[in-house]
Amino acid sequence: MKKISSFIEEGQWYKGNTHLHTTVSDGLMIPEQAVDRYRDAGYSFLAVTDHWKYGIYSDLQTDDFIMFGGVELDRPLTGTLGFCHHVTFMAVPEETSIGHGQDLTETFNKMDMQKIIDYMASNGHIAIYAHPRWSHVKMEEFDNIQGCIGLEIYNNICEIDVGCGESISYYERCLWQNKKTFCFASDDAHGEEHYLGGYIVVKAKSLTHENIMDSIKKGSFYASDCGPEISDFYIEDGIAHIDCSPCASIAFYSDGSPGINNTAEKALLSQASWNTTKSWRPSNYVYAVCTDAKGHRSWTQPIRL
Repeated sequence: MKKISSFIEEGQWYKGNTHLHTTVSDGLMIPEQAVDRYRDAGYSFLAVTDHWKYGIYSDLQTDDFIMFGGVELDRPLTGTLGFCHHVTFMAVPEETSIGHGQDLTETFNKMDMQKIIDYMASNGHIAIYAHPRWSHVKMEEFDNIQGCIGLEIYNNICEIDVGCGESISYYERCLWQNKKTFCFASDDAHGEEHYLGGYIVVKAKSLTHENIMDSIKKGSFYASDCGPEISDFYIEDGIAHIDCSPCASIAFYSDGSPGINNTAEKALLSQASWNTTKSWRPSNYVYAVCTDAKGHRSWTQPIRL
């Protein structure tokens, strides 16, 4: 059987954040300070996604650090449907007509979230559904939103401020429904205390807007809340394999089985395998979660079977 990898076969690893806020007021870091902070921490790319105000910040780029166009847009919900829809948008700067600093309030003030997503997609953007657990979105209402490439399985500010940063139940609901959905982790930082806690690590051919975006669209990345590094995740001859930095546990999940968890006994784990053919029923996907000794996690993208 052909080897099916979660990552493209050739390339390098680039850490980035797809959800970040920055402003010159309210005590938050100005853009230059934020970029310096992330670059010094080993990041390679950022998307500044301030609410309703579009940001590109191309002037802050260097040869080893690039900036994507980005914004966060939201719509309120009523009654038992939930609090709100929040979606972040990210684009290659040259592939969108939206300009840096543009206020999008008037453009989208009368649109519902689905129309906003459709409009932004036609304008060169990918859409990432933000912190669904924090938003308390009813599952049936969440199902109605189409066109997001993925959702935030972890959001750092939601975890730090209110303890609900993980949204794995929404992620698995998408997978059960056979939606092509990837999982992201982000900071969603509104202050310095929220920085450097959630990110994605992309395997791409090189550090260009086009290559990073192409790899994200293919799912050639993993999400992490400062968890283990993942070097490979693939299926060969029906066996799922993962290689990673030392872990306390490595778990595999699918829709054909409740899952299996490998826990460290005498020594930490740096690899694990699972026979997908021995599921309770045929599986449509498999993904893995690596957890280190401090409880920090990294999530792979699903491999479709």
